[in-house]
Amino acid sequence: MEIYNVVTDQDDLAEDPEEHLKDLYTRTVEDFDIDRSIKIAEVLIEFQNIFAKGDMDLGLFNGDIKHRIHTGEAAAIKQQMRRTPLKFENEEEKHLSQMLDKGVIKPSISDWCSCPVLVRKKDGSLRYCIDFRPLNKVTTKDVFPLPKIESCMDTLRGSAYMSTLDMAAGYWQIEIDEKDRHKTAFVTKYGLFRACPTAVWIM
Repeated sequence: MEIYNVVTDQDDLAEDPEEHLKDLYTRTVEDFDIDRSIKIAEVLIEFQNIFAKGDMDLGLFNGDIKHRIHTGEAAAIKQQMRRTPLKFENEEEKHLSQMLDKGVIKPSISDWCSCPVLVRKKDGSLRYCIDFRPLNKVTTKDVFPLPKIESCMDTLRGSAYMSTLDMAAGYWQIEIDEKDRHKTAFVTKYGLFRACPTAVWIM
């Protein structure tokens, strides 16, 4: 069942939902009757702007949270640049260009320096990670109590419908405090870059 077939007022569509909502709609209404399908279509159309259209369609958490990287008096971490595997060379340059265009990173002159780690996702696309393990070793860890899974499951009692939402590249959507952004710098053969302004790839 196409999403258009259950929408009565197509003038409400800001953009063609076929491209970035069709798959989500189809998977959601697989076992629904027509009335529920209509409600789902209306919700997807009303909130279509919150659903990512692709890997680089990014948002930014607008709360009061800013990520801090507490390193105390530790000396700057400087890793030696690593050679990019040949199979990733062309993809790395393209991915860096996309991140620069989206404002995820910017050129840097930081005295801190980590290295990228490129891995292949299950769908064949590139996952661009940064090896922050040496940085993590000199970082004071936050201690936050996690709820017990049993307590989480108890909150679902009586629910008829359940859904999951996953932020697209969520690690790019939490702002890093301006005082700590230079610590996110990473080196490539194309130059030194850092986070701007969002959090990146903690490993």
